Order: sequence, then C-alpha cells, then structure tokens
Amino acid sequence: MHRCFSDNDFADRFISAKFMEKHTLMRISTRLVSAMAALLCGLTSFSQEYKGPELKPEFVCDLGKITPEHVKVKGATQGFAIWGRYGFVLHDKGQCVVFDVKEKRFVSTFKLKDNVSHCNNACFGVEKGTDFPLLYVSACKGDHCCYVTDITIKSGKIVQKLYFSGEGYKNAYDWFIDRKNRRIYTYGTNGDMSKLIKKFRLPTLEDSDKNGEVHLTQKDVIEEFTVKGIRIYQGSTMKGRYAYLADGYPPHDRVLHVADMKEKKLVKSIDLNDLKYEPEGLTIKGKWLYMAMHVKKQPRDSQIYRFKIK
Repeated sequence: MHRCFSDNDFADRFISAKFMEKHTLMRISTRLVSAMAALLCGLTSFSQEYKGPELKPEFVCDLGKITPEHVKVKGATQGFAIWGRYGFVLHDKGQCVVFDVKEKRFVSTFKLKDNVSHCNNACFGVEKGTDFPLLYVSACKGDHCCYVTDITIKSGKIVQKLYFSGEGYKNAYDWFIDRKNRRIYTYGTNGDMSKLIKKFRLPTLEDSDKNGEVHLTQKDVIEEFTVKGIRIYQGSTMKGRYAYLADGYPPHDRVLHVADMKEKKLVKSIDLNDLKYEPEGLTIKGKWLYMAMHVKKQPRDSQIYRFKIK
C-alpha cells in the first residue's frame, strides 16, 4: 500500500531535514572547536612547562679538521665532557681526544688506562683530581661500571669503580651527575620507549672498599621514576632541575629531550634529524649545552654542536 504526501507534508519534511542538518553541523563545529581548543591548551601547557630557550643547534667545529693528519682515532665517538677551556671526547674502547673549546684547537690524545669499555657517557663530578674534578665514565655495557677517573690532558687513571645491582634495567645503563646536589643517577631502558632513572647519593673516594669499589643496591636508591618517549638512549647530563637526554641514531629519528627532574617527565623534545649524525655525549659549559656527534665509520670527524640553555 502506497502512502500519498501532500505539498504541506513535503514542506514540513524539507524544513525538518534542513533543521536537523543545521544542528548536526553546529554540533560537529562545536566539537571541532572544543577539540582544537583542548589541543592548543595542551600544547601551550607543554611549552610553558619548559622555561628555557628554544634550543636551536649551533655548529661549533669538526674535530677531523683540527686533528693533525698523523693522529689516529679509533672507536665510535661516545661520551663528552668540558671543564674550563678543555673538551674531552671519549671513544669506544677508551681513546680520549682533547681539544681547546675556545680556540677550536687540537690538544692531545691518549688511551684511558685500564678502561676499554664503551665509554658511552662522561660527566665531571665534585671531588678534585690532579688537574680537574674527577670524571665519571659509563661503561654502559658489560658490568655497567662507572669508572671514576683522574683525568688530565695527557692521561686518565681509574681511582674508583661504582657498581649497581641493576634491578629494573634491561641490559645496558649509564650514569650521570648532579654536581650541585652531589647526586648520581643511573639511566637506562626498562621497556619499549621507556627509560628508568634512579637517584643515589654521590659516593666519595672514602666510601671505596679495599678494592677501590662501591657497590650500590636498591636500598641505596633515594628515588626512581620512568620517563616515556625515549627510543634509544645516548648521552645524558644535568643542571638545575633539567636533565638533557640524547636519543636515537640513523636511520632512526634523532632527538634531544629535556626532562624535568622534579616533575619526573619530559617537557621538551627537539628534532635533530637535520644534523644527519648520531647524537652522543652531552656536557654543559656556562649557558651552553654541548653535544658530540658521531660520523659513521669516521671516528676522527666528531661533530661538535651547542644549544643555548640560558
């Protein structure tokens, strides 16, 4: 049975359809505006959490161009630390290249004594060595030792070894220093895109046992927390409330992260893919964060960049 519609019926249905269409569009528009507002609010909140400069990379020097041709450099670029005018670039298996940061001039190179580790990270501590504060060098792999090193521009000698039982970490982890508060942190992978950070009191030389070692356990942990969003951890350093964490290697994304150590989360991430190389050691001098980058199969050509942090 067919139903017949009058002209009025068609008019009522047309008006009703238009009314529904208008209100549907209004609801969609309202939702889009709300979503965009929430997104902008979130981005604004994220940007407001980090109170430092924009962190634009600035090229400093190519070590390959200032290193004499007769000098051989072996092992991939790894940890990096600056004290005064001297920069110490460490390489896998323990070679150290020293350069004058101010004059961009090669100074020396030598092998760290009794250290053939990966040397993945390096940070100056508080206690004094012969010419500089003691340098804390992360083995990263193997026994994950932190080699406390009395370094000069001519040599490096181990004066203490730090160990941690490794609870919570999957495979490798590094060490970095908070000089102001005399704290030391372990930092490594505990899951996919997840990194675990543990804080300890910085041991002194007097804390060493008869073998010159300090063995930390979970009981020594002051606090710990997980940071999400870091794929392949590289160099690490800290000043004030912020830790600066390098991430990735080609062909993966390369990123510089900033972690707020009080809020226990990442507050800024900088895309480094335009720099083409592998980010490695990080170190701070004055208002600048310096980064050493490894050039594949060309360890003598370490690239040095810096980022303004004040």
